[in-house]
Parts: sequence; C-alpha cells; structure tokens
Amino acid sequence: MTILYIKILCIFIIFILVIGAFIYVRVRKQRNTFLMVEQSQKAAKLYDEFASRGFFYSSKDDAFYSTEDAPQSKFGNCQLYDDTMPLIGTIVDCEPIQFDFDNRHWLIEFWKGQYGMASGCQIGVYSTSNDTIKGPGFHGSFYESPDNKECCFISYTLKKKNKTLLSHASKECFSAGLKVGEFSNPSSLALKVCLTFPNKKMVLPFVGGLKAAGYAANEYRVLFHNVTVHFTKPHTTQPASRTRVQEAIIQQGNRFDCNKYSKLTKNCSNTLEKLILLKNINTELYEKVLKSFYSKELYSNYETISHL
Repeated sequence: MTILYIKILCIFIIFILVIGAFIYVRVRKQRNTFLMVEQSQKAAKLYDEFASRGFFYSSKDDAFYSTEDAPQSKFGNCQLYDDTMPLIGTIVDCEPIQFDFDNRHWLIEFWKGQYGMASGCQIGVYSTSNDTIKGPGFHGSFYESPDNKECCFISYTLKKKNKTLLSHASKECFSAGLKVGEFSNPSSLALKVCLTFPNKKMVLPFVGGLKAAGYAANEYRVLFHNVTVHFTKPHTTQPASRTRVQEAIIQQGNRFDCNKYSKLTKNCSNTLEKLILLKNINTELYEKVLKSFYSKELYSNYETISHL
C-alpha cells in the first residue's frame, strides 16, 4: 500500500506541476502579447508625433528621413534662417548655391552638421521671381519652394569618417535625414549629393553657381541631367551668428545631451525603442529630441518676410 500511495502522490505532484507550467506559459504569453500591443501602440503614437514634424522612421538604417509634405518645405528659404540656426542649438555647415534660370533666381542649399541631439543633413531647392526685399530686421532675397514638377530627384549619402550615417533618395524640393543620439562636428561629416534636374538646361547655370561659390572641378561631376556634388568643407561665408565661442558652448551642450541619451537608452536595440523609453523616463530630454526635428523659432519670421 505504501508503494501505491507513493505512486499516487508522484502522479498528483506531476499533474500539479504540468498544470502550473501550463498556467505559467499561458500567463507569460498573454503578458508578452499585452506588452507587444502596448509597445505597438506607443510606436504608433511616436510615428504620428514625428510625422507632424515632417519625418518618418526607417528601420533599414535606424534613422529618420523627411516626408513629402514636410512642413519645413512650406517656409521657403532665406539667409535669416541660416543666421537663426546657431541660436536654437543647430551647428551646421551651410552651402547656398545661387544661379539664374528661366527668368527666376534659384537657390539650392546644402546643410550638414549637428541638429541639437541628432547628426544630419538637408538639401533644399528654392526659387523666386522677386529681387531683394527690405523689411524690419531683414534685407535680402526670399525664396519659395517651386512646384513639384520642378523639383529635383535628390539622392544623398552622409558619412562620418567613412562610416555611412544616412543614405536616401526621393523626388522633392526638400530632403533631410537625422541620426538621433549621434554627436558630430560639421567638419567630420561629408555629404555626397546627386541632383537629377527636371530640365537639362538647368545643369549649366547650376554648375556656374558651384564655380562662383568656389567649387573646383574635382568637387562635382556632371552626367547628362545629373550633377553630383561632394560637400566636405563649405566654400561660402558662414552665418555671422556662428562664432567660435557660440559654437563651442552649443556643441558642449549637444554632446552632453547625446551622451545622456546614450546612457539612458543603452539597453535598447534601436532608436524607436530608445525614444519610447526616453519619453517615459525623461520628458525634458525627449522634448529636446523633438526640437531637433522641427523648431518653430527657426521660422518665426516667416509670416513677416513672406508678405514683404
């Protein structure tokens, strides 16, 4: 009888263990499903938040790129924007290339550097039929974004010491890419841009603009409608607001924020996870990330200038 009792007890214990294991697996699965749904919902909110600032997340290279309807493209371009950049924590090399075509003044500008808490670049195509305008606090040319049919096909690669940070291609008048948490001095970045012009007749005037800016023959290449530009060191005069002292102070703050971001999110596998975590544990730093993508201060004078 003792042996029978022992067998029954063993069977009962095994039964309890099996039931317990089944319940544990089921609860764990439900918990993981709940966490996945919760994470998915948070990711969706994050997508919306950055989409409203004109960017989408690319898991391919763990970076953000501008959308077709990015709000930045609606504000045109002028020298005042470049002058304002250092004042809002953006330290970038600016390269405005100006030329005339089809009875209009054109501006194609390249930017590369540190946008607050992200390293990145921008390329913009603009034009105007107006001459220099004058107004309170502004004297110069103001360019608007041309129609979609006049936009270039823009492809670019941004490298840092031979390491590719960003690579993207699209047909639009404004194209930008940002690598969150990456700290860079503008001089350490090299931007290669290929512009495919909608009209072959635009190529020569643009090349003339490159030459006038100081570009040598080995810094660009022309092939049919395409012009490839290697932007490493700016040839044009940089904004007066970007002084050495100003740059050093701002970059010190940008580096500190990027390091803090890296430490707080070191256990995350990609930028999306990092931003979801950051939003929960440090809203102040998260707001700084958002400002890196779109800052109202940069375009605060748009309404005044555009109506002059």
